[in-house]
Amino acid sequence: MSQPAEITGVGTGAATRQHRLWELLRRFAREKRIGAISGILVLLFLLVGIFADLLAPYGLRDQELSRRLLPPSAEWPLGTDQFGRDQLSRVIHGARVSMVVGIASSALTIVVAMALGLLCGYWGGAFDLIVQRFVDAWLTFPWLFIVLTVMSILGPGLLQVILVLGISSGIGNTRTVRSVVLSVREAMYVQSARAVGAATFRILWRHIAPELIAPMIVLFTVSLGGNIIAEATLSFLGYGIPPPQPSWGGMLSIEGRQYMLQAPWLAFWPGLCLALVVYGANMFGDALRDLLDPRLRGGAGRFGTTRRAKPLTPTARA
Repeated sequence: MSQPAEITGVGTGAATRQHRLWELLRRFAREKRIGAISGILVLLFLLVGIFADLLAPYGLRDQELSRRLLPPSAEWPLGTDQFGRDQLSRVIHGARVSMVVGIASSALTIVVAMALGLLCGYWGGAFDLIVQRFVDAWLTFPWLFIVLTVMSILGPGLLQVILVLGISSGIGNTRTVRSVVLSVREAMYVQSARAVGAATFRILWRHIAPELIAPMIVLFTVSLGGNIIAEATLSFLGYGIPPPQPSWGGMLSIEGRQYMLQAPWLAFWPGLCLALVVYGANMFGDALRDLLDPRLRGGAGRFGTTRRAKPLTPTARA
């Protein structure tokens, strides 16, 4: 008789989680319309990057000097560059690079921040002191100086950009995780797990890490736009994605600066795509943070709408 009850309990728990997810999506679409539109915009860029080989009308190596620097037309919707390559195809393939770097480096940011933040917040003591002084020293140096120095040692490349951006951003966000762990480690359920002799890894994974889900989702979405613009900055300076792989930052640097006056579309289209995806990622992250963090809603209530006070009746006034 206990087995059907367990199965029913598992099904009820799954249904409850699914209901909460749909409730969160419904609230997000109703209360944060700009954030929802921005999330759809980022999703469209992600799909364009995934299916770049199918959407791009021409290949990356399809070039012909006889059609160089042609303006936008019906045959070439975004024009051509100085080598006669289709600008639309290069912008589409550049979306793949930007989204891969943004998502992978943001995921690595979460891993590094959680690994250091969990250990510092839970153990404390000398380990926490040493790591926090290292973080202080890390934050003292200008970000661009550190990244350019490391990239000059490692050399340009997709993997190098992901590692440098993910690790550097993760170290800087360690304190976000540490602050949450410091507030949770003294909770009653954590003290009970310690009392029954639970292992440290089990306490961190089963009891403390779930409290970090909402902050880490917000950190991922917020760092997505920052990492995309950071990759564009490195590619613009020549330390990012090497040719012939197109990158929006590289397109702004090589084609855009040299032929900006003669062919302004070479800088306009990659700059516009870069601005749209960074704006969409930042607005989506801010809206998600406002929805998941109850402290940012103030007195607006559970659904983010302030309740209006009812007018006093004559009896209540008396």
